[in-house]
Amino acid sequence: MKDIILSTKYKYAKAIIEGQKQYEFRGWIWKDEVKYIYLYSSEKIHKIIARFKVKQIINDKPSKIWIKCKQRSGITKKDFFSYVEMFNYNMIYAIEISELEILKPVNYISLDEINIMSAPQRFKYLDENISKSLERLFNE
Repeated sequence: MKDIILSTKYKYAKAIIEGQKQYEFRGWIWKDEVKYIYLYSSEKIHKIIARFKVKQIINDKPSKIWIKCKQRSGITKKDFFSYVEMFNYNMIYAIEISELEILKPVNYISLDEINIMSAPQRFKYLDENISKSLERLFNE
């Protein structure tokens, strides 16, 4: 089982940590089984701000995913379908967030602290040493 860093825009990262956004939507999904997803705010903060586990991943046509998940999506219908149309996705994955752990702002983790030189475009698998470092930082 691996850990990943998932990049997301600030407004969506904020909605996740405020509990409004309980699904993260993607037009693709990773291949390996994942233990923790570390949430990286790719705008404004540029740091890891939280981590969570996956409760379930639902995949379907965008219109069906929107109907199933809109109440806890934390985004507008316009933003959801703009994302789908921008990348011409025929299938959407709704990643349901579970066991969310939020760092205090003073404890946000910069990528250079864990020896990662650049933010992932979509996501990045973490090697075992980085996962251990992050585990320690979350348990401090």
